[in-house]
Amino acid sequence: MNYTYILECRDGSFYTGWTNDLEKRLKTHNEGKGGRYTRSRLPVRLVYYEAYEDRKTAMSREVIIKQLTRKEKEQLIKGGNKMAFDDLEKMLAAMKERSDLIKETKVTVTQICNDTPRYEVEDVVQLSYLEGRVMRSETLEEAKEAAEAYKELAGKARIRENAPERIYLWKEGNMPAETDYTDNSEFKYNHNPDFKPYLYEMLIPEYDTPKGMIIVCAGGDHGTSVVKGYEICRSLNQKGYQCLLLLNRPNHMPWNGHECGADSARAVRYARKNAKRFRIKEDNIAFAGFSNGGLTGEALIQFYSGDKKVTDYF
Repeated sequence: MNYTYILECRDGSFYTGWTNDLEKRLKTHNEGKGGRYTRSRLPVRLVYYEAYEDRKTAMSREVIIKQLTRKEKEQLIKGGNKMAFDDLEKMLAAMKERSDLIKETKVTVTQICNDTPRYEVEDVVQLSYLEGRVMRSETLEEAKEAAEAYKELAGKARIRENAPERIYLWKEGNMPAETDYTDNSEFKYNHNPDFKPYLYEMLIPEYDTPKGMIIVCAGGDHGTSVVKGYEICRSLNQKGYQCLLLLNRPNHMPWNGHECGADSARAVRYARKNAKRFRIKEDNIAFAGFSNGGLTGEALIQFYSGDKKVTDYF
């Protein structure tokens, strides 16, 4: 069974997530091993959940609930749901209708957002905003208007002068894989089957002494989530940390924990190999992931910590 749930944190704020083991997940949150958001707001308590047979529906429902206002979430918790749609099927249908407006463009936009360090930030931020407008517009006409602006900007997003280059994690033909993924003609995922994981170096000036290295992994199926990851890297740079912005194969979308964990382990290896150039110690490296990026971090620890190696699984 899969669950979509809402937690109330110590400060009264709400956290929404999904899991296939509700009791274990609640315990994990309260042990400080859950999402970064809840770790600083413990203890948390379960105030609402929904159960579904399949994972995809639970994940889709999580996305829908996260888009609600606080008042709408409170109504949902109290059982007095006053949302615009009165059942899950209608909500999913409306969500798909809006998603279909931009699905062909979204793969292109995902590539742009994944490469946020290469593009003019205002263009990437605007694309993220327009995508949100498409999905959250109250009427289909408003969604269509936002979709047109989204498609237009995707075709003329500006690459920065002296833009950094991607650093690919695996040599050609050397990337370990298990998932049988060969077709994305229906644009189900943000990444096509030929996606190759890579990272960007986001480093502090040479005259500053780094406090360490942090590998940052965006959530979801990447795309607009990477904009947030980029902003986090910039903020960490200002605090004195070297950063690597990781674009791995996203967990469950459609790749598995072995694969996304292998990509993150490869990023750690890259950081250690270049520790002298980064002016850090090899053991002074942290991994920070949010949402699905957090699951990637869990896969890194579960499958590749200690003496475990990529060759143990592939």
